Amino acid sequence: MLFVSPLVQSSELKSPEAKELANELKQTINTTLSKITELERGVGNDNGVSLFLQQDAEAISSLGLVLSNNNKVLLVTPQSQADNLGIESGDQILALRIDNKLKDLSTPLQLTSGQAISVQFMRGEQTKTVSGNIALTEALAWKLQTEIPANQDFDEVEIRDEKVCGRISKFFRPPESRDYYPVGINQINGKTIIRGREIVRLSPGKHVIKLNEYIIPRGLKIRRPIRIKGKLIEIDVEPNKTYHLAAKFDSSKRLKSKDEQYWEPIIWKVSDRSCEL
Repeated sequence: MLFVSPLVQSSELKSPEAKELANELKQTINTTLSKITELERGVGNDNGVSLFLQQDAEAISSLGLVLSNNNKVLLVTPQSQADNLGIESGDQILALRIDNKLKDLSTPLQLTSGQAISVQFMRGEQTKTVSGNIALTEALAWKLQTEIPANQDFDEVEIRDEKVCGRISKFFRPPESRDYYPVGINQINGKTIIRGREIVRLSPGKHVIKLNEYIIPRGLKIRRPIRIKGKLIEIDVEPNKTYHLAAKFDSSKRLKSKDEQYWEPIIWKVSDRSCEL
């Protein structure tokens, strides 16, 4: 199963152009994962591919090329510097210059907006040279995981008759534009769970979840108590529902450390997903 955040279904998008781009993104992801699987099988890995990638919001500073060991282009990121220059999959890179300085393609490139770039490559039997200027763009935060490992599900010890279940999740990054921040799942019904679990499977019914906050507001300092206790939230879990958890930050109380008054645990989104115990 594949997850890409922010948690937006293409059906929720309002712009027809945005929906089209979302479908193109899906196709690009599928193509890339198929290529990764093919390459892994080529080196004897027949056990499948488990892949996890995450990026925080930042300025895009990569060229947008995936190269083989002999500098053959395996993949070009859409709308990247390389794509804008007209480089295509299958091209053989001969030389790359930044501000007229020859660069080693085996090491990561540090690009700066406005730099001059020139790429010489072979396409079929023709040698071509393209040039332009670096124009960096802002990248949103996102997370991609090809599957949810089985050990990320936690079954309640209590014996229940129900064969269905629901989930609580901290997997997706909540929207900080709404002052929602990530949390850690500490306890469920008074029982401490393994640290780092992102998705927890629960029997239907009421459960008390203890969360810790991971609030890092830009430009603001928080006065935290010496001992972090965390906060409780009660969730009436319904079958086949996933409850996405977050910390709601109140900047007006950021200096009130007593009882961690500066935040509250919340459910910021509920999604439908089949679940069986």
